[in-house]
Amino acid sequence: MNGGTRTRRDRGRGVRRWARLVAPVLVLAAAGAFAREADVSGWGETRWGMTNADLDAQFGERLRTIDPPLVYHEATVGRSLPETEVGGFSYRALFQMDAQGQLQQVLLERRNAQATPAAFQAAVDELRNRHGQPDRVCDTPRTGAESSPIERERLWVLPTTTIHLSFLDYRGGILYRDPQQDIDPLVSELESRLYARRSLPRRLLIRYHPTDRADLMGEGCVAP
Repeated sequence: MNGGTRTRRDRGRGVRRWARLVAPVLVLAAAGAFAREADVSGWGETRWGMTNADLDAQFGERLRTIDPPLVYHEATVGRSLPETEVGGFSYRALFQMDAQGQLQQVLLERRNAQATPAAFQAAVDELRNRHGQPDRVCDTPRTGAESSPIERERLWVLPTTTIHLSFLDYRGGILYRDPQQDIDPLVSELESRLYARRSLPRRLLIRYHPTDRADLMGEGCVAP
């Protein structure tokens, strides 16, 4: 045959060579897709039940002391990290301790102008890549400028730790404190006040807590 013409055998060899080169890449990609964390023992290097002294030793100079501590009903926050990253966006981390002074929850938050749909979607993508599809979904859609607030929540319920990702935008609705309502352990006493419409808050929150703490689980989410 002419040296410039490829035979069927040559083409077959080319296909096989291409397959040998591509196959390892596909295997690595598939492995990465399934290399998800089936469980976590806390947030990052923290573990449930840690004390403030444990957090001081863990994070060193990165940790900030909040004095006086923020009060969340029977829980308090006396330590924070000014900056940690999720999905390329910066968050402040708050370490919530129970009445015995042991870590019961970690709150990662962005507020107001920093709490954007883009940051929420980036967090959804990162958590989904780490842990798969969320186990539960809560959504309250906005139907108009003066309608009910936007609330978006995704839950990953792992054996040891549950992760809540919440985007809250009350600027289209009314937020007020009901004196007959039980105190919310997720809202500090400093935030338990009336808001004028123009100052209604927006908040992006990722919170980690032990899965066996039903009181921190929240209500209303359904399977996606």
